[in-house]
Amino acid sequence: MVYFLIFLALLDLASPAQAGVNKAYLMAAHTCDTSAGPSGYCDDPTYHTTQILESDDGSTWSKVYGFPTAWQGSVPDLVVRSNVLYVYNPGFVRRIRTGGGALLGTEAVSITDSSGARVNFVDPCPVLDPTTNKIVLFYLDSTGVTGDPGGCTSGYPCTKYIRSATESGSRGRAFIQDAGDRVAITITSASDTVGILATDPDVFPDPSGYVLLVSRGGRTQAFTSTTLAGSYTPITTLTDGILIDGLSGVTAGHYDKSSSQYSIYGHDSNSPSVIRQATAAGLSTVLRNTDFTTILTSFVVGLNPVNFLIASPGVTEVSP
Repeated sequence: MVYFLIFLALLDLASPAQAGVNKAYLMAAHTCDTSAGPSGYCDDPTYHTTQILESDDGSTWSKVYGFPTAWQGSVPDLVVRSNVLYVYNPGFVRRIRTGGGALLGTEAVSITDSSGARVNFVDPCPVLDPTTNKIVLFYLDSTGVTGDPGGCTSGYPCTKYIRSATESGSRGRAFIQDAGDRVAITITSASDTVGILATDPDVFPDPSGYVLLVSRGGRTQAFTSTTLAGSYTPITTLTDGILIDGLSGVTAGHYDKSSSQYSIYGHDSNSPSVIRQATAAGLSTVLRNTDFTTILTSFVVGLNPVNFLIASPGVTEVSP
């Protein structure tokens, strides 16, 4: 414990003089103290806390100096626009000034369809549309669903809809659902070979358009589209579009134009979980657990890695 406290003190001494974002990439992830309750305590998102980290190379991460302290919130994701960071958790968005770290506001997020009816959603993933400079929010539509929205709670087969909505206004809090589905995923049975869940969409641009990752439980399925709000189809060089086989956690991706490399991030559900990364020149070959390297534990955000898990990464480039 003494060495752990000394390490935290050194982190503070090494902090940059300028508060706020100082590096090229940002990551949002959530943490939870596995020792704070009974077995399964951290399965409850109520006890998750959002953390923000930064990196120059996408592999070595540190806390963002001077940012607001961590807040209650699960499955976070984030995007930067005009020197403002928008961090999304289910149900709300927090806006933070990238320079200095001033908290600009925390507000509820709403999605309505074209007729004005409310849309219920989980697992939000924001993407900045380069043409309009508006935020487009991808999500798992949970309207009318009881129980776990990612699975078949009322029997098989069932279909899960990944949809998107475009910002209405300028504060990242109100959205109008885009026409159609980005992808519709049918789960055939409790023994579906692709996966019995469809959750946590993650979208990022690449040279051909956009890549959509969807967690299927112990696997991750990859889809592509030439347009942001278009129809996404499985990558044909992958069996059933399965990009990751064996890493059970939520995944996120990024394409680095300078190196022409893809970085894929995911949390590995160890006890407690850690965040791992794989790099690849393309997305035509399946990635397995052995292709990933651990790059992040809760130690980096000043928490004891023996007890605290870190999970559900979301990654964005500060100035794409």
